[in-house]
Amino acid sequence: MQNLSTTGWHTRWEKLSSTATALLTLISSIPRDGFKVVAASDLTTHQQIISELS
Repeated sequence: MQNLSTTGWHTRWEKLSSTATALLTLISSIPRDGFKVVAASDLTTHQQIISELS
């Protein structure tokens, strides 16, 4: 019985994993035109990137 339970969880995990992969593929295929994403942990770097994009 425990074997079946483990298999069930494994199948669910595979489905979740493939769904996540599909979502990431979809997101990465969205064109970035008009979108500017800025992420920096350092405020100076953040401001420098912002000024370069402006």
